[in-house]
Amino acid sequence: WHKHGWRKEIKDIQIGSGITRLGRQLFEGCRGLKEVCVPGNVTETEWGVFDNCTGLKKIIFEEGFKKMTTGKALQNCTSLEEVRFPYTTTNITPNSFANAGTQAEEMKIYCYTGSKANTDLEVAKTESTWPVNGTIVILDELTGSFLDQSNQEFTFSYQVTTNILSIDGEGNMNLNYSSGTGPYTMLPWH
Repeated sequence: WHKHGWRKEIKDIQIGSGITRLGRQLFEGCRGLKEVCVPGNVTETEWGVFDNCTGLKKIIFEEGFKKMTTGKALQNCTSLEEVRFPYTTTNITPNSFANAGTQAEEMKIYCYTGSKANTDLEVAKTESTWPVNGTIVILDELTGSFLDQSNQEFTFSYQVTTNILSIDGEGNMNLNYSSGTGPYTMLPWH
C-alpha cells in the first residue's frame, strides 16, 4: 500500500489474530483512518506506526497490548481526540505523541490507576513533545463481558483500587480456563 499510493485511501484496518507486532511506519500516512482498534494479540508497536495519520480521531489498544516502543507512534496524528491504553500496557515511549491532537479541541489519553501506562504517561507529560491540549484520564474500573462454554453471556467489573471483582449473569458460569480448552470468547474490556 505504500508503494502503490493506496495508503491515503485506506479508511479502515482490520488486524488479524495472528499478528503480534505492528512494525516501523506500517500505517504511516493513512490519512483516511478515523478510528483504529488494535486487538490484544498485538503486543507491541514500533516507531512511527501511525505517523501522519492526520484523520485519525480515536485509537483503542485492547487488553493484551504491552509496548509502544521506539517513539513517535502517533506523531502528527493531528486530529487525535482519544487514545485508550489497557491495564496490560508496560511501556509507552515519552515522545509517542509528538505533534498529536493539535487540531482537536482536547485530546484525552485513558489509562488505569496504578498501571505502568499511568506512570509512563506522567513522565511523557514532562516532555516538550506532549500535546498542549493533552489530558490523562485515569480509570479505576475494568468492565466487560464474556461468553462461557454454552454461549451464555456474563458481565464483570473489576475495581482496580480495591481489587474487587463483580460478576453478573444467569446460569452456570463455566469457563474452564485451567485446561485452556474453552471454547470461550472474551469480549473487549472498556
